[in-house]
Amino acid sequence: MFSPCMCGLSLGTLMAIEDRHQPPQWTCEDNNCPLLKRLAKETKRQLDRQMASKVAALLFLGLICFQFATAQIVMDCCLSVSEKRLNPKNLVSYSIKRAGMGCDISATVFVNKKGMKLCVVPPEGNPWVQNLIKILDKRHPHH
Repeated sequence: MFSPCMCGLSLGTLMAIEDRHQPPQWTCEDNNCPLLKRLAKETKRQLDRQMASKVAALLFLGLICFQFATAQIVMDCCLSVSEKRLNPKNLVSYSIKRAGMGCDISATVFVNKKGMKLCVVPPEGNPWVQNLIKILDKRHPHH
């Protein structure tokens, strides 16, 4: 068994090496000391474990932040749609909601003069909805 003195190092030098929290850099003559090799290996293992736990904590924190950010996005979706035809004179704007893009069902949302949102069927396959959209686009070209 080798002692620090046999490798030409004092106990104080070994303690200083451990306190640096980094793998020690050895000189050529130190490479022959099994104690120093073992100490270097153990120090590196400890640093690797510390780094891994810090990376894991950062990833976990990032995931939590991402979840909060996406939870704050509120989609204004329709729960059902109507096929009742609307009077274009009462409408001021519209938006189209697509299933799979934040909403469960596709719908055309018209807003009337009172600010009420009216959910009707999507424009695809519904010429009367397409006609209402054209009318509103002519009124407000920069919809």
